[in-house]
Amino acid sequence: YTPDGLSLSDRLHAPWVDSDVGCGGDCVNVVPMAIGQFAKQLFANLWHVHVSRVCTCLTPHTLTHTLTRSHPHPHSHSPAELAIPRLPLNRSTCTHSPTHRPWPRIRCIFATDQWFASADNLINPSDPVWKEGVFSPQGKWMDGWESRRKRTAGHDWALYRLAVPGTVTAFDCDTAFFTGNFPPMISIEGANGVEEHKGLDAAQIEVGTCASPEVIAAAEATVASTKWTTLVSRAPLGSGVEATRHNLFRSESDATFTHIRINYHPDGGVARVRAFGEPRPDFEKMAVAAASGGILTDLSSQRNGGRAVAWNNMHYGHPRNILRSDHGTNMGDGWETARQPTRPPVLKIGADGNIENPGCDWVVIELGSPGKVNRLEVDTSFFKGNYPESFQVECCTAGWKGALKLDAKDIESASWKTLYPRHKLGPDTVAKFDVNPDVVTLCTHVRLTIFPDGGIMRFRALGEPVPHAAL
Repeated sequence: YTPDGLSLSDRLHAPWVDSDVGCGGDCVNVVPMAIGQFAKQLFANLWHVHVSRVCTCLTPHTLTHTLTRSHPHPHSHSPAELAIPRLPLNRSTCTHSPTHRPWPRIRCIFATDQWFASADNLINPSDPVWKEGVFSPQGKWMDGWESRRKRTAGHDWALYRLAVPGTVTAFDCDTAFFTGNFPPMISIEGANGVEEHKGLDAAQIEVGTCASPEVIAAAEATVASTKWTTLVSRAPLGSGVEATRHNLFRSESDATFTHIRINYHPDGGVARVRAFGEPRPDFEKMAVAAASGGILTDLSSQRNGGRAVAWNNMHYGHPRNILRSDHGTNMGDGWETARQPTRPPVLKIGADGNIENPGCDWVVIELGSPGKVNRLEVDTSFFKGNYPESFQVECCTAGWKGALKLDAKDIESASWKTLYPRHKLGPDTVAKFDVNPDVVTLCTHVRLTIFPDGGIMRFRALGEPVPHAAL
């Protein structure tokens, strides 16, 4: 999934950096057309309909047509990337004081062999690269995880901890540039809870080495004591040339996992593994924290399952970007719309202090859990000459997980209630707003509207999750 991709990792990435928001700014573009009809059909089935490319604006007709495409799995819309982030969420150049915990990144816990290249490369947020004529002391420099040619019993494997628990819908095993040294076959397993301190915490090895037989035996004993579920049965991989580098697999389980184990059969190198799915946070625990200690949850965050499900404009950046849990590094990390073509030729300020008839852009956000929103944050960091003049937020209760049909007519006919009235915004700042207790209500979706256009870095809808709400 591209920039909105969620990293069920302990390292954090979110996806993907730069104004193109990842692989071309469009989740469909993750898969080159050369992969063929199978790949296109797989990704068409996996991702919902938000496939309008960056640098386009949707007309009402196009919006309706785009948002009403059918989907075979009503609960698997636009899965967030669970294992591979693309934005370096582990670092932030934002000068504002962070109000949220850093986004955790996926972490490699153990690998049997890292002779030619580190297992950390497998989860690198950036796309793999080729360096012609560059060699390390071990051999040709490769951008991926590559083990030695195995001359002993067994096979190579690596264990990764996801950033947050979640389900995995599909995998993309990218063998880019590994044309004669990729594993003939690969398999992937998932587990919910691994005791990392038993045989794994001191088992880290460096590039140019491999784990000793004793260390591998201890690690395998830990893995054997954990219940593993097959996500991808042993399957062949294609060569790392452009036409066959992306090897796409559906997950064989919809259970929740905290760790994944990637198995080479028997050895070789893979450039990247991307795991796509949805986070499954513990909303019960969050609800208790809100009731007992007043600790609010960001119900709109990708990390908690929030999703941008409809919008009218994504010219310079995808609206899903505003739901990331990091703080952004430049304007390319946010959502920026085109200049409003219907704005008046001469702007006038109304009695309320806002621009009159400016036009607007909007995004509908499905919350990770039904809940009551008590506080809002609108972050315009890095948007210094192109921030919105003002914003407003509405909410509605429209059923759950796909119940809102998301065509233009359905969106407009929803029972939207004003959560926060139109209010001024400023450049390059994080603005915080408390919602009037009299208007706080149970909701499943919020609609953020900006006037007349501009860029938003992040949006937070903080509140109390209500996991068992009667909808």
